[in-house]
Formats: sequence, C-alpha cells, structure tokens
Amino acid sequence: DVMCTGWHAAVCAGVQPGSSVVVVGDGAVGLSGVLAASHLGATTIIAVDGNDHRLGISRKMGADVTLNFRNCDVVDEVMKRQRDGKSSLAGAAVSVAPMVSSELRRRSVNSGDGSGQAECVWR
Repeated sequence: DVMCTGWHAAVCAGVQPGSSVVVVGDGAVGLSGVLAASHLGATTIIAVDGNDHRLGISRKMGADVTLNFRNCDVVDEVMKRQRDGKSSLAGAAVSVAPMVSSELRRRSVNSGDGSGQAECVWR
C-alpha cells in the first residue's frame, strides 16, 4: 500500500529521466516517493522533513539533497539552489506526502517556477 502510493505520486507527477523532484515529508510514503523518483531516473531529488533520521534514510534511498524544515526555510533553499545553479529545479515535480502541515504543503507547491507538475498525496 505505502510503496504503491509513493510510486503512484511520482508517476502522476511525470517524473522521468532528467526530472528534478522535491519530496516533502519523509514518512513511509515520502521515502517510497524518493525511491520511485530515483528508479524513474530523476536527476535531482530533494527530500524535506523535520526528522534527521528519516532524512538520512532518504539519502540512502537516492535523495541528492536533504532539507530539515525545522532548520531552514525550505522554499528559500530550493529557490536559492535553482538561482545558484546547484540544481535545475525549473519544472520540479513536487510530491507531498501525508501528515505534512498545511503551511508547508502550500509553500512546497508554490516553490516551483510555474512550469512544473505538483502531485500531492495527503489525507
């Protein structure tokens, strides 16, 4: 059930080779989303969570960058990386996992440049 949900979110978001992906919420569904994005060939995967242990697991599953939302402004960090050329996030696919606060969810979906695809999965 969990793996299917993460995979479905990545597929529905249009993740393909060369995609840039932001996965917000590294619970079971989010970690599955990271794994799916990696398997589907995403070039840049940014994982966002408030739990450093989960972010560490996310790194092992294919995330290139991890951001702890308790320690930084996630949208600013994603946008800064885009401006600095550290990653190409224009058209980022955003996979939002369950149990993420509505404010973080809203800011995450608004973090792209308007050309991307957002696939949100929450209760």
